[in-house]
Formats: sequence, structure tokens, C-alpha cells
Amino acid sequence: MSYSPPSSAKPFTLNIPDQDIDEWRQLLKLSKLAPETWEGSQEDGRYGVTHKWLRETKDYWLNTYSWRSEEARINSFPNYRMAINGVDLHFVALFSENRDAVPIQFLHGWPGSFIEFLPMLANIRKQYPDAKSLPYHIIVPSLPGYPLSPRPTDREFTMEESSAVLNQLMVNLGFTKYIAQGGDVGSYNARISAMNHKECVGIHLNMFTVREQPDQSKLSALEKTAIASARAWKETGSAYAQEHGTRPSTIGSVLSSNPLALLAWYVLPFPIPIPIPIPIPIPIPIPISSCIDSGTTCTLTNPPQDRREIPRMVRHHARPRPHPNQHLAVLVYLKHLDLLPAIPPAARCVVGALCVHREARRLQLLPVRAVPGYQACLREGWEYCDV
Repeated sequence: MSYSPPSSAKPFTLNIPDQDIDEWRQLLKLSKLAPETWEGSQEDGRYGVTHKWLRETKDYWLNTYSWRSEEARINSFPNYRMAINGVDLHFVALFSENRDAVPIQFLHGWPGSFIEFLPMLANIRKQYPDAKSLPYHIIVPSLPGYPLSPRPTDREFTMEESSAVLNQLMVNLGFTKYIAQGGDVGSYNARISAMNHKECVGIHLNMFTVREQPDQSKLSALEKTAIASARAWKETGSAYAQEHGTRPSTIGSVLSSNPLALLAWYVLPFPIPIPIPIPIPIPIPIPISSCIDSGTTCTLTNPPQDRREIPRMVRHHARPRPHPNQHLAVLVYLKHLDLLPAIPPAARCVVGALCVHREARRLQLLPVRAVPGYQACLREGWEYCDV
């Protein structure tokens, strides 16, 4: 018997009214750039977004970017809504007709949205054009409180509640077991799901935060360099997280005022421009393509909690450890190697890094450590992508 989604998964088509788009464009057009300053001219990004980048990006956003084209790209994938525990949850899904297909839930973070996964969905659909041959059910929700997934705003809404909604989505879809993949905020959701919900039998993370710090005397020179880089980021690159965690209403009001302010804040966690370690053909620089798509969706769908409540939730709730009985895989970049030594030894864990072959210039996730033991095993001919 082939699989089909339940009737509670309501097909959804995104269609922003023309009037809303016109008002958004007018607001963007009238949004003035800040005066030019010495700090705003520093291209290394140590003081944040540059005046030049924001000026050029505003011009692109107004005169080249097409929301209707992005909307059509979103709608080219199957979109759904499902009412769960007071949340009108949006998700994109590629369902297999094979009832034995493996369900995988992909969870985005901040700044970002479900849009980050659309290129992956396009590749999967190209590789498996027939739903009968698709070996997975691919589920990409918009996290509660993010664009297209409004949630209650009259009370505190915890990470545990968010994860419960995401888990219930998978249960309502008929899955008794599933795997969750998450980064940033999504990594917290995935870890809570692994702890609190028996249906989540394994998680893959590309962010794994811990409180303990490694013993410096047992680290290699490469690892010490990576730790120094991570600590430097915490000192000079995490101001936005402090603001989210302590004054979410203030920064939420600022970011809701105009789309240009939202864009400038969206790119704050990234270096300007984002370095690309290997030649990857993309139509426009990564910060513009990823942040404009998510920023426009955020502005036009206009959920205020996306800019206010979610950042506070992340900082004020305990960061959970994965349950030792769950399978765990971690993708880590070299700058985050300081996170690895505190992974629970009992966890059935594989840790990998994004690597590129020196000659073929192709990407692959290769294991860099075994747990326990932490033995490096980078293969000959490969090098790390330190991004």
C-alpha cells in the first residue's frame, strides 16, 4: 500500500496580494541609508555591514529582485499547512509513495527560513523524479513563529512547545519513527525532540553547543587555532545574540520598522562578503540571495514574533544534551572544533567536516573524529573547508 499524506495536511499556495508588495517596495524605496562613516567603510566586516554593500544590495532588491519569481519557486514545491497545538504550521514536503521510505525532518535556524532547503529539494527531486523511487519522505517545516507559521503571541512559547509541535507534525503525517536534521535554532529543536519524543530516533546537527571547554594540553595546533577563532567570534561577533536575549522587544520594533533595517540585521552573523572556499556557480553573492529571499518572506508575511520572541527563546532556555540512546551525527567546521570534546562519550556519534578534494574540487562530508577517541582520519587528497 503506497503512502499518501493525511487530510489534515492542507495544500497551500503562497500568494502575497499586490497591494502588500507595492507597500513593501514603497517602504524599501523610502528607507534611507545611514550616513557614511569610517566604520561603515571597513570591508573586512569587523564593524558589521558596510555602507557600500547595503547601498548596492538595496539597489538590487528594488530594481532587479523579483518577489513573484521567488514566490513561483516556492510554489513549485508542494506546500502544506497543518493546525497543531495553536500553531498554523507551514511545511514543504516531498513525499515518497513508498511506505517504507525514511522520514527526515529538516529544521532551519535564524537568520533564515525554510527557503534555505529549496535548493536541496530541487536536487532531490531531480535525482528522484518519480515518487515511487524516492527513498525518503523529506519534511521541511517553517519553525513556529517564523514566516508562514504563526504561533500564540499572548504568552511565553517555549522551545519544548516548539519541538512538541514539530514532533506532532511527523506523528500526524503517520510516521512512528523519523530522523531530524537541524542547524542553529533548528539544532536545539532537534536535540529536544531526541530527548522528549520517542518517535525521533536519530538527529544530525551542524551546530552543537556545549558548556564544557576542552583540555588545551590535549589539543593539536590545528584545534587550538580553531578554538581561538571560535572564542574571537564570541567576543566580537555575537552582539546580535546578546541583543536578542536581553532586549527582544526593542530589536523587534527596530527590525519591524523597515525592510532595509531587517536586511542589515539578517546579515550580521555572516562575514561580508561570505567567503566561498571553492568555486560554486551562484547567480548573486550568497548574503544577497539567502538573506533577501528570507528577509522578503519575513517582511511580506509579517509575523512579529519572528523578530522578537524566537531569539529570546534560544538564549533563555537550557540547551539540551542529546539522549545517549539516540543516534547523533554532527557536521562541524574547523572554527567550531571547540564544541567537540564535550560530546557525551555514550552517544553513538559520528562527527564530520565539509571537505573538498584538492584535484576534483568536489565536496564531501568526511569523518574527522571518532567518539570516543577523537582520532583524526582525514583521507589523502582531501582538505578541510574552513568556512
